[in-house]
Amino acid sequence: MMPTHPPSARAAFIKILSVAFLFSIIFMMTSSGLIALLEGSTRFLQPVLNENAAKETIEAVNALREKPDLEAIKAVSIELGYMSQLTSIERFNYSKLPEHGIYLASMPKLNQVLMLGHVLLGVSCLIIGGFQFWPGFRKKYMKTHRLLGGLYVVTAPLSVVLALIYLGLTPPHAIYAHFVAWFALWIFGVLAIVSIIMAIRALRQRKIMEHQAWMALSFASLIVAPMLRWCWVLLGIMFPTIDQETINQVTLAIMLPLVLMMGYGLLLINRQFTRPNSKRPAAAIADHIRLRVFATMPIWYGLAILIASINALAWIFHDGTLQLVPTTLIPELLIDQETMVFQRHSWLGLLLTLSSSTALWLALVLLKKMFDNRMDRHKAFLIRSQFIATNITAGLLVFVGYSIGIEPQLENASGGTTYVSAP
Repeated sequence: MMPTHPPSARAAFIKILSVAFLFSIIFMMTSSGLIALLEGSTRFLQPVLNENAAKETIEAVNALREKPDLEAIKAVSIELGYMSQLTSIERFNYSKLPEHGIYLASMPKLNQVLMLGHVLLGVSCLIIGGFQFWPGFRKKYMKTHRLLGGLYVVTAPLSVVLALIYLGLTPPHAIYAHFVAWFALWIFGVLAIVSIIMAIRALRQRKIMEHQAWMALSFASLIVAPMLRWCWVLLGIMFPTIDQETINQVTLAIMLPLVLMMGYGLLLINRQFTRPNSKRPAAAIADHIRLRVFATMPIWYGLAILIASINALAWIFHDGTLQLVPTTLIPELLIDQETMVFQRHSWLGLLLTLSSSTALWLALVLLKKMFDNRMDRHKAFLIRSQFIATNITAGLLVFVGYSIGIEPQLENASGGTTYVSAP
């Protein structure tokens, strides 16, 4: 009999970190689901049943403006009330969210029904989704895991389809955060449906690990809305002087990598508790994709060289690439503020170009090696180099933002990439 060895300190730390990560997701999604249930049964149900809901919402928003307190903001939205308790009432009172509630109460009846169905069906996905990735729960209650999984694969696609129909009937400017959010929701919606279909297919083929991977991707795509709210709260606590509209723009920028990394984290946790499997040959479609990637790599390398060249030339002969952007896309005053920062620090522009170009090039090299299935001894060096270049770029961008002003004025930063100002 082989002797058993106690787990190392590193393994114990990873296990503790994994459990903390898993239970934090379960807590966040369960609490978000319960709040969504309250919000759905009040804010979204009332316009369907009550013809005077729009008028009552306008009155509630006006009362909030006159007397901004917790009771007034909860009368507008229970969700805004809970977020205000964690941050401040002023943050959401002076945002565009209360006015967005007026639109939700006055939009066409079909849109209201679609949104109500999306919210109520999505509640079950949020509440049960996290438990599905709990290895201990799944091992002890396999029948319950299968029952909840069956409920998930029925309610999740229905909820997403209702949301996509709603988006198809709703112009981008009617969505909070406008076109960026509208476009991102289409991406996440389609990705959620495709990944659920692939998860069912993998399960039928008894490819459990692939099933887990696809389900993790589907869950990551479905938690965008609650994670958006959690980011509003957490960033609002960290940066209390930054307004809600600016924080929302930042949140939208990080949402895609954030939820994908959360899904990947859930997958890694479950892989820790799965017995080793023999490596199966790749599917035919994988080889097809790999060959397609190889065929297009010269195009991506060419684009990387072109981007680096444009950036370098813009800094050598001009005041940066932002000066080349039409003022109808980005407010002119914001461009002037950023230009002043780069003029004060003449080294900043070229260093930013060098670090970002290096990070992009190394990322493409790593991508090619990944699809080539030949990760040689230079892999660790490439990964470290790409990590360093990316973090240098991120640090320089943070420095630029800090130099512009950590508390931007709305008239300077209004709109960002989601508005086009009138000529």
